[in-house]
Amino acid sequence: MTVAPQPQTARAATVAPVVQATPPADAQVGIAQSLVRRYLEAVAHGDDTTARSALGGSGRIVEQQFLDPTMRVTSIGGTRNASGGTRVQVELNTARGQYFATYTIDSTGTVITDHAIIPVGGTTAR
Repeated sequence: MTVAPQPQTARAATVAPVVQATPPADAQVGIAQSLVRRYLEAVAHGDDTTARSALGGSGRIVEQQFLDPTMRVTSIGGTRNASGGTRVQVELNTARGQYFATYTIDSTGTVITDHAIIPVGGTTAR
């Protein structure tokens, strides 16, 4: 049995869809969170030079009495301020206890302009 050749029909060329990378919701928040993490690590390990640099070269390092090398960030989040800066909230644990801290970062994402830390659940500083 012989099969007759079928006429070829023109097919439309298919184009693969273009997949574009989705940028983070707000890259500035990520930059600010990284700055806060570097600052906290510096304080926890006694690196005052790096810590003061994150504070713009001045400012009081209020976290020294609470943090130590056992520090572990358990939660970190951030939001943009109307002024263009970023507010970062951090929950962390150390051998000394559990803490909640807030940080305000300037609009460039390079300087912590305000910061506060409070003990949670009966934690005390040494």
